[in-house]
Amino acid sequence: MWRFLIAILLVGVIEVSSIVDVRSEEWTSLRGTSSVDAKLIGVWNNRALLRLNSGKQISVSLDDLRADSRIQAQDLQLALEANIRQRVADLSAIAEEAAAPLPADWVPVASAPEYVLPPSGAPLSDSLEQVRAAALAGHLRVYFDTLPPSHQTKWSQLYSIAIRKIDPTSWESARSVARDWSNLVVSRQRWWFSHPRFSALESEQAATMIRLAQWVHEVTSDEVTSLANLQSRSLEEVLATLDEATAALLHQLFQTSPMLASLLFPDAQVESGPNGRMTVRSVLPFVGTPVGQGMVMTEVEGRWVEGANAEDAAKVLDTYGQTLEKIPDRSFGMPAALAAVVQAMATVTPSLEAARSPAEFHQAIDAAIVELAPLINTWAGFRPANRQYNYDYDDGSGYDDAMDEYDSRGDQ
Repeated sequence: MWRFLIAILLVGVIEVSSIVDVRSEEWTSLRGTSSVDAKLIGVWNNRALLRLNSGKQISVSLDDLRADSRIQAQDLQLALEANIRQRVADLSAIAEEAAAPLPADWVPVASAPEYVLPPSGAPLSDSLEQVRAAALAGHLRVYFDTLPPSHQTKWSQLYSIAIRKIDPTSWESARSVARDWSNLVVSRQRWWFSHPRFSALESEQAATMIRLAQWVHEVTSDEVTSLANLQSRSLEEVLATLDEATAALLHQLFQTSPMLASLLFPDAQVESGPNGRMTVRSVLPFVGTPVGQGMVMTEVEGRWVEGANAEDAAKVLDTYGQTLEKIPDRSFGMPAALAAVVQAMATVTPSLEAARSPAEFHQAIDAAIVELAPLINTWAGFRPANRQYNYDYDDGSGYDDAMDEYDSRGDQ
């Protein structure tokens, strides 16, 4: 990229004088005994390089020119230098746009609405609506903060047990790969979405993908989720840190992707039952009517939890704790299939990061797809049953060796 920029710049410097003025000027000797019509190419070391109308170039000392010719040379040289600076700025802008870390009209993320904790003792319908509003504002911590105090204590205890069980190598490996790939999506977004496999995405889908990548990038930062920080903080502190880092991104994501927001946080219909129990059923977008058998909720300490009664709700958390305690410390890692995906992503990351043009980046994407697709299918338990509806990822599709033509289906 820079070699290309320098080459263009040199051409611009050579020809920039034609941008300033295509006319020749009269140049007169110090004694006024001779003059020529010529065009100034530039002034270096107190000498004016002139191009005669015949095309021949001559070099004349400024000391050998009459005062008005010297002033003329100085004025034209200033204009030449100004145009060179402008040409450099224009070419730099072209190169930056070609690299395209972000679109020129990319809007920075605005602050999330202020977090307001829903009050306790509210009817279930009001409480659900207030929790949903806080979540749509990006404050997912509301789901913990609106638990009964005794349940918050139990969840905090579960967290302190669970965080001890995580295998450090597995955790940091996954976190590093996720951060690298999220950074690639954000910093090379033009290149991602000009690739034939992604160019068909609608603008809302592309925006959702970018916002999710930004969220992952923040979530996987050292400050938020390094294992050392997670182990040194309480669950409340972790959730507060996460909220501060990502609430604004989530708020904008839900604003730009209303369908995603509706699926994650659907409207709810509340039905009263015996003994203070309530049944909550989700109302999904496009359906318009409640779906499923619903979730039974009961009021505990002024808050609402899942379960037919307070005892049932507490037993579930006790069972979680008993299960976690059986796992040896520092032993809980990724399943083998997922670990293979993460390792493959780490392997192909350098080629994506090293790409210096859209074509190189697209070729690296194609290589990554060939490497990752079968591993992801294995991890997800997916088996293509019919080639008519499932693209193969080793069919030769991608850029040719010259990287100047994309073949969407190989040699077919």
